Amino acid sequence: MGTSGVATATPGPATGGATATSATPKPTLSATLATISVGKPNLSLLKTATIFIIGPNGKKRALCLIDDGAQNTFVREAVAKELGLTTIEDQTMAIRSFGAAAPLTKTLKLISLELRGTAPKAKSIIINGLVTESITVAQPYLQTEYADVLRRSGKWLADDRALTEDSRELEVDVLIGMDYLWQVC
Repeated sequence: MGTSGVATATPGPATGGATATSATPKPTLSATLATISVGKPNLSLLKTATIFIIGPNGKKRALCLIDDGAQNTFVREAVAKELGLTTIEDQTMAIRSFGAAAPLTKTLKLISLELRGTAPKAKSIIINGLVTESITVAQPYLQTEYADVLRRSGKWLADDRALTEDSRELEVDVLIGMDYLWQVC
């Protein structure tokens, strides 16, 4: 599911973003691989991938957010129900979100699911994820010079919405946290 080939990183300002130094902004990959700058102020492109989620009731093409700041992997409840993904166990956890003064204690269902990238001959992996009502909404896919250069050089992007011309704002169905990050990237 990960991309092959990475551009040279250009460290940005203290925020960790990348900067463009020429008159015509050129997209660069940040040193942390967290942000691609496309010459637009206050714009960060998230690490997303289009995937198939496979379950007993079939498969669904979905948008996945890769979040190296999350400890756990999460799956949207509607998708888990649609695909018939069954509960392994219930887990009670303290969830700490950005800006929250105290953690929120929740009991979530742990499920097992199969993921496969959309690239031809992509391999499947089986992971566990915690079911949550909602994850987030990803911004519409933006065409970038960086992505165009990768495609022209034969690289398959993890988020293939450019190939399908699907530039809608989409709900994220799976969030991959640090528990499975190195298995999917």
